[in-house]
Amino acid sequence: MQAQKGEISVNQHWENLARQLRYSPQQIKDLVDEFFAHDELDLQLVEYIRLLHKQYKTGLLSNAWDDTRRVIEARWHFEDAFDEIIISSEEGILKPDPRIFRLALGRLEVEAGQVVFVDDMQRNVDGAISVGMQAIRFHDLQQTKLELERILNGLDK
Repeated sequence: MQAQKGEISVNQHWENLARQLRYSPQQIKDLVDEFFAHDELDLQLVEYIRLLHKQYKTGLLSNAWDDTRRVIEARWHFEDAFDEIIISSEEGILKPDPRIFRLALGRLEVEAGQVVFVDDMQRNVDGAISVGMQAIRFHDLQQTKLELERILNGLDK
C-alpha cells in the first residue's frame, strides 16, 4: 500500500519484502518475475476503450506503483486510449478516497454526473458513486459493455 500511495518506490517495496522474507537478490528477482508472469493486457478491452475514446473523454485511474506510467508507455502501449492517466503513487491518494475521484473530474474537466466509472473492486465502485459518478463493477468485458452501453444510451436514467 505504501508503494501505491507513493510513500516508497516500487524498488523500495521489493527491497523491504526481500528483507522481511530474508530472500537473496536472486530469490526476490524470481519472486517478482513469478508475481508478474501472468500479467496480460486485455487487448479487446483496450480496443473497446479506444473506440469509446473517439466519442467520449476517457481516463485511467489506477492504484499503482511509481513505475506504472513507464510500463504503460514502454510495454503495454495503451496511453493513447486515454485523455488522462492518474496513478495513485504520483498523487499520494488511493481509490476509494473521494479526493482522487475529484482530481480525475478536474483533470478531465467533467461533472460527476457525466462520468461512468468502471472498476473490478466494489469498494472503488462505491467510492465513485459517493462523489456522484455512475459506476459499473467490471466482471468481464461483455457484461461491462452491456451495462455501459445501457447507461450511455440513457436506458438507466
